[in-house]
Amino acid sequence: MQKKEIVWREILLQARTNRQNIFTQKELAGRLKMSLSTVFNALRPVREAHAIEVSGRNFRLVDYKKLLYI
Repeated sequence: MQKKEIVWREILLQARTNRQNIFTQKELAGRLKMSLSTVFNALRPVREAHAIEVSGRNFRLVDYKKLLYI
């Protein structure tokens, strides 16, 4: 499994099991022990597919089905 797939899996897991829809890149990087740039680059295709909505300091998972499709 590639690193970006690990990031996607963690987002989906948290959204489905803990009902957490709002994340920060720094939080994900710390939890997964990855660099911040890896998390940023993993979110690029998800952002382009409009599966997440990015705001100032965080992002929100809008459509988990689109993320599953990717």
